[in-house]
Amino acid sequence: MNKMVPNIRFAGFDDAWEQRKLEELIKVNSGRDYKHLNIGDIPVFGTGGYMTSVDEALSYDEDAIGIGRKGTINKPYILKAPFWTVDTLFYVVPRLNNDLNFLYDVFQSINWKKLDESTGVPSLSKLTINSVLSVVPEYTEQKKIGTLFKRLDNLITLHQRKLNLLIQQKKGMLQKMFPQNGEQVADVRFNNFNDAWEQRKLGEVLVQRTSKIAENDEYRLMSFVKDVGVVPKNERYDRSFLVKDEKKKYKITELGDFIYSSNNLESGSIGINKTGKALISPVYSVFSSKFGNSSVFIGLESKRKEFLNQMIRYRQGVTYGQWRIHEYDFLNLRLTIPNDEEQRKIIILFERLDNLITLHQRKLNLLEIQKKGFLQNMFV
Repeated sequence: MNKMVPNIRFAGFDDAWEQRKLEELIKVNSGRDYKHLNIGDIPVFGTGGYMTSVDEALSYDEDAIGIGRKGTINKPYILKAPFWTVDTLFYVVPRLNNDLNFLYDVFQSINWKKLDESTGVPSLSKLTINSVLSVVPEYTEQKKIGTLFKRLDNLITLHQRKLNLLIQQKKGMLQKMFPQNGEQVADVRFNNFNDAWEQRKLGEVLVQRTSKIAENDEYRLMSFVKDVGVVPKNERYDRSFLVKDEKKKYKITELGDFIYSSNNLESGSIGINKTGKALISPVYSVFSSKFGNSSVFIGLESKRKEFLNQMIRYRQGVTYGQWRIHEYDFLNLRLTIPNDEEQRKIIILFERLDNLITLHQRKLNLLEIQKKGFLQNMFV
C-alpha cells in the first residue's frame, strides 16, 4: 500500500498523512447557534434571516472559516475576528493542533457542490460537513503549508486590488475626459488644449468596410472577444477542422478599425481591432478612419454608457439574434470630438492604462495558476 504523501513537501517532513473526518479537525457553528446562547448583556437579534449584534461579535479571539449554507456553499473564506454572521451561514473553527490557513486550503479543495443536499438553492448540513474525509499531516507541516498559501493569497489579493483600482481609474477617466450632457469640453484635459470640441456626424470621420474574402495566409479568420477585441480563434471556437468551406467569405478588418455587433453591445461586442489584418464574421459592422485615428477614438467612446445608449436607440428587431443597428443609422449619430492632436494624446493615455491593466491581469492569472498547481501537488 502506498504511503499517503503529496508530490511536493517541505524538507524534513517524511511521515505519511492521515485520513480524518472533518469533525476531528474543526468545530462547525452557525449564526443560529450563537443567537440562542445565553451571553448575558450582549443584545443579539435575528431579523429576516440575519443575525446582528450591537457593538459585539460572534468571536473575540479567533479567526474562522466561513462556508455559506445556502447559495455560496462552494466559496469558503476566512472570517477575521471579531465578526458577525447570518443565521444560515456555517463557520468552522479549527480544533486544537490544527492550522486555520491549512484547513482553509482543504476547504477550497473540496467539491462542495457535489455534496449539495437540496433540489433548489444549494445547501449543506452540519452532518455532511463533519462527515467529509480529508488527508492531513501533523500540525507543524500544516502550519508551513498554511503559511505558504496565506502568502500566496495575500499576493493574489494585492494584485486583484491593484487591477480593480486601475479598472476603476479607467472608468473615471472615461467620464472626466469626455464632455458630459451636451457640453463642448471635458472636465479634465491635457495642458495647452483650450478649443471647444466639435459636434460631428460619425459619417464625417468614419467609413464602413464591406469587402469580404475567403480565408488566406495573409488574412486569417479570428474571433471578436469582449473587452479584448480581435484575437486568434482558440480551440473552443475554431470549428474549421469540422467543416472546411474554402469558398466562404468573411469581412476584412485592419489594425485600428472600429467594430460592433448589434446583438451584443451591452455584453461588450464593440471596440477596436488591436491585432491587425484579420477576417471576422459578417454579423459585425466594421469601420475605418477617414483620416487620423478617428476609429480608435470612437472605440474609446464606445466604452461609455452614454454612447451605447445613443446606439441602442437605433436598434431594430424584437428578437435577440435578429437585432440590427443599420450602419447608415450609426454613421448618422452625432458625437462631440476634439482635434486630431488632442485625440492622439487621449488615445495614448488610454493605451498605457490598458497595458497596465493587461500586465496586472497576467500577473494575477499566473499567481492563480501557481496556487492551483500547489493545491494539486502539496495535498493528498
